[in-house]
Amino acid sequence: MSPEPVQGITLNVKVFPGSKEFAFEFDEAENLLKVRLKEKAIKGKANQALLKALKKALKAPVAIVAGPLSRDKRVFVENHTKENALKLLLRKFAP
Repeated sequence: MSPEPVQGITLNVKVFPGSKEFAFEFDEAENLLKVRLKEKAIKGKANQALLKALKKALKAPVAIVAGPLSRDKRVFVENHTKENALKLLLRKFAP
């Protein structure tokens, strides 16, 4: 018997490492979550900070599924709808 498929969503994310402040913003025109991170993109520190913030805010497993070495990423979030995930993130991290 094969395991059940994991339910969730994939978010398009653009990361801005080395920013002065940490913030999330959703660009509806581009269907893109823009994330400003204080951490620089050195040795995966920005990716680690992104995943840690998402996990904490959404209280769900998350993973980068595309673009680990790019500013443009696709992040899978388990057990959430897009609307619910964005609502939680923007409430907690909006500038």
